[in-house]
Amino acid sequence: MASVSLTEGTKRYKLILGAIIILAVIIRLVFVFAVPAWHSPDEYAHYWVIEQVAETGELPVADHSFPNYEAFQPPLYYVIASPIIMISGGGAGFTEDIISPPLGLVMVRLFSVLLGLLTIFVCYRISGRLSFVKPIDRLVATGVVAFLPTFVGVTSSVNNDCLVILFSSLVIYYILNPVWTKRNALLTGVFLGLAILSKMNGLVLLPIVLFRAWQISGNSLSSMWNKLSGVLPGLLIALVIIIVRNLLQYGDPLALNPGAETGNGYDITNIARAVKNLAWSFWFAFGPAYRQNLPMIVYIMIFFPMTVIAVFGWYRKLSNSNEFRTLAIVAVGSSIVASLYYTLSYPAGTMTSWGKNIYPVLSIIALLLAVGWRTVSVRFAHLLPVISVVVLFIASVWAGVIFLI
Repeated sequence: MASVSLTEGTKRYKLILGAIIILAVIIRLVFVFAVPAWHSPDEYAHYWVIEQVAETGELPVADHSFPNYEAFQPPLYYVIASPIIMISGGGAGFTEDIISPPLGLVMVRLFSVLLGLLTIFVCYRISGRLSFVKPIDRLVATGVVAFLPTFVGVTSSVNNDCLVILFSSLVIYYILNPVWTKRNALLTGVFLGLAILSKMNGLVLLPIVLFRAWQISGNSLSSMWNKLSGVLPGLLIALVIIIVRNLLQYGDPLALNPGAETGNGYDITNIARAVKNLAWSFWFAFGPAYRQNLPMIVYIMIFFPMTVIAVFGWYRKLSNSNEFRTLAIVAVGSSIVASLYYTLSYPAGTMTSWGKNIYPVLSIIALLLAVGWRTVSVRFAHLLPVISVVVLFIASVWAGVIFLI
């Protein structure tokens, strides 16, 4: 990776890419088997919904008791995962004891690993659609998605985030196609709909798709709406399914956390808490309620500088990638605002904005990091990206070792 002459056709490039994929699989398999049962965030609650669908053929009704509180989520992930429970036999009851994951739990975790690997592949393909992205950027962006510690945890445990991130990445892949064909628009709409059917934070893709259609159409409203016409069928079908399900079960077309107390959480302390939690958990957070994390000084001394360096690198490159830069600002900005808004719409302390909430645009963030690290310094153009990926890899390995011991 440190060779300036590195190109996608070289043997070294292919070996590095293969090594990234193999290591990504190994790390996730360590998590699958080493993390005790139900020691990933909300894991049993998600598993319980899958189990109910498998056993009854129906979606359970959510309330705020354990483990029912995740049942209000969109249904697609639970429906797709339910056959896994049927095959494995299920019966993985909850316990607070430290026990090895039973077969049913392992099988569903392996499904998450598959979704994570597919996401890595899609993110790699996304980076190939941008002319300013160099071969080393593709490898580094792929490495970020492969080794980002919290994403490793997400894609080796039971949760619906895995599915929404995959479908969101596919949406980004299609909207970055420089030629907006009818097929391109149709597939964008299909995967947008599937993302929303997986988790409601898929809705953050709407402003991103709208903005991209505006870009492609040369800032013409009539042309933009014409391009979006192909997106509508997939989107509308998904929205109808969600609304009908919510009305039948909760009498509310949105049913976002039904029955929860809402209120104004916009005090300074709560805003600071939400921003802090979003930032640190984006990089490294595991375990029940994300209690497995690093001392705050590590985030300040390592991950914060990594972010600042990448942003400064992009500042140096503004004139060379204006179109993608603007789209990236819309994508990342929309995701952060949506996550914080959801948290702050509830009384202070009752909701937390986790970093995984912005993972639907992880493919774009990974590219921002990769290109930013490379362009911040001509002298260290290859060294800084490599060091950053190695840091993420070590952090993920360290997290896996914690569970093993």
